[in-house]
Amino acid sequence: MPSFNELSKTYKHVRNIFGTPIGLLVTLLGTAGILVTLFSSTQFDLSKITFQQALIILASLIFVTVVWYFKRLPRGSKDKMTIGLAISRDTSDENQFYQDFLLNLKKNLRNSKSDEYIEIIELPLIISEDLYTNKDFSKKIMQQCMVDLLFAGKFFERDTSSGPTTMMDMLGIAKHRRLSEKEYTAFQKTFACAIPQRYQSERKNRFNLCEFAAQHIHGVTNAIIGITVLLNGKYETAEVILLEAEKSLKLSNQQISTPYISQLLGSIREYLHDLYIAWMLEKTDQRSIDQTIDNIREIDRIIKKAESQGITPASLASFKAQVEFLLRNDINSAREATKLLKEVEPSVYYYNMAFLSAYEENLDEAYRHYNNAFNQTLSDALVPWQCEDFIQKIIVLDASKKYLYFCTGLINFRAKNDSLLAKKDFQSFLDATDAEDFQRQREAARKWISEIDSKNSLQG
Repeated sequence: MPSFNELSKTYKHVRNIFGTPIGLLVTLLGTAGILVTLFSSTQFDLSKITFQQALIILASLIFVTVVWYFKRLPRGSKDKMTIGLAISRDTSDENQFYQDFLLNLKKNLRNSKSDEYIEIIELPLIISEDLYTNKDFSKKIMQQCMVDLLFAGKFFERDTSSGPTTMMDMLGIAKHRRLSEKEYTAFQKTFACAIPQRYQSERKNRFNLCEFAAQHIHGVTNAIIGITVLLNGKYETAEVILLEAEKSLKLSNQQISTPYISQLLGSIREYLHDLYIAWMLEKTDQRSIDQTIDNIREIDRIIKKAESQGITPASLASFKAQVEFLLRNDINSAREATKLLKEVEPSVYYYNMAFLSAYEENLDEAYRHYNNAFNQTLSDALVPWQCEDFIQKIIVLDASKKYLYFCTGLINFRAKNDSLLAKKDFQSFLDATDAEDFQRQREAARKWISEIDSKNSLQG
């Protein structure tokens, strides 16, 4: 005879299957089959079913469907991040504790910017313990219910040396539908380190524990949502949510200082750094001059935000140099900002210094900087293309700067190995400058054009 545990497991398994659309279909077919067999004298024969019996079968199927609807497993929205709660509780006190916790969590989320991005669903109590103890089962249910973040756990009380103590064990699992495998790995790592295995408090301070647990999970949830919004490229919204998460977690840390909160706070700082850099890079990736000038104002605003959050000056230096040059025409400030790059990104440092020298018509110094740039290991293979593109925009913006074609020619010739574009730029430089100006560079341009022609004739 099967044991109680085996019967319990069988019931839960059937309950979980029943909660799915397939389970409903199987149940309806089974119910209809049993009733038809009963009404046709133990033999399945639809021809023997009377009109009244057909109505009874139909009513039974409707009843089963209604029961299924209210007992089915909930499903998350396709358009929002879904938080699944599965907290096991046995007594009325534990249930009250859960309701206090849920009330605090919903209140915190309602008052936050992330509210429009999330929804909370409560998974059936009967499977809560299995979700907490069985990760494989949890992941299966998360997929079935379209849950992105699962908080599974249980409440219980235990006598300790300080008296009756209320405890809540907690498991956090992230299984985000919209992330690549690489993004998901980073996502899960951040999430896993943020959840303690146990919250506990003396019974008399139980409400404080509810408040603390809800505030902490609110902070964790906001952090995860902020990271997700960041990965989707919504930088301004992500910034608000991450700063909100940081504030919430700092409050939790003041109440109970723990390594997992400190670790998550460190992760949020790193994500904020990446957010500001990605946000500014997006604004620099524009093709027209009008867009460049408009977006450089936006970059200036983002820099001020980043500085207020303590982002290191070296991380902002390249963008700050662009702002000082394009927005304020302050070459000295642009040069000072560029100097911060010498140790962290020497290739970018030399390319920027070369341009600033060239802009002031010091092509001798610019040439020396470019030579240094060409001998550096590139931090980003696209740097030469970006620098050439930037100079071309400056030439379009200010026709008096056509001598900068010397710089684009040099970049095409030495860094990009594009001899056709190099020849075109060197010729544009020669056509745009007088014979008595930039004599050394004009001589070099003619020499390089000759080399290119000779090489092309040999290849031809």
